Amino acid sequence: VIFFSFNKSINEKNITEDGTFEKDMFKIKFDQRYELIPSLLEKEKIYNEYISELKKNSKEKKEEMKVLRKNINKYKLFLKEKIEKNDFDLEMNFIDFNDKYYNIEAVKNVPEQQRELIFNETKNKLNEIFENNKQETREKYLAFIEKEFPPDKVRLLTTVDHIKNVLKLKKEYLSISSKTERNEIIKEYLDKIKNFIKNRNEHIEQKKKGRRRKKKIRRTK
Repeated sequence: VIFFSFNKSINEKNITEDGTFEKDMFKIKFDQRYELIPSLLEKEKIYNEYISELKKNSKEKKEEMKVLRKNINKYKLFLKEKIEKNDFDLEMNFIDFNDKYYNIEAVKNVPEQQRELIFNETKNKLNEIFENNKQETREKYLAFIEKEFPPDKVRLLTTVDHIKNVLKLKKEYLSISSKTERNEIIKEYLDKIKNFIKNRNEHIEQKKKGRRRKKKIRRTK
């Protein structure tokens, strides 16, 4: 009981593994438990045993961290290889991923909490890259449409099919493989131009009405 009380008093004073008996005793000598061990040599012996245990635990922790870092690197490499092989499903959540690949050494050797964190970070980064690439591709396709079917060719009766028939003759037409996405971008372009035409026509009509009112007023004077 005396030994554990004295040992506890050392533990409570935030003694570190690089401490020495001479330097650290001032931290606990005013603690009542300090006097429980009358012999100074016995005090030093207990202190040194405590330091030895701290060093042992520190060494074990460093080894564990070394192994963990190694396993984390292997896990990241596994994810990277999946990405390079286009085998990383952005629609997959961590639970499904974990169920599918848990028996793989590179996966199961990383604690689940860190495994999930790294998975989500990787997925978020890929989503960001995907969205940026998607936006860039979309902008290039809009520029291609504008070049081949410029705004001055668009009329209110122009349809998506009208534009498609022109674009189909160009190799850039299939630079976006999805038919649905192609149609959406063409429609977006067409709607933008038509709205501009409508607004311009309304503005012109308003100016005409204004001139007609002024003429009418002058005639009645």
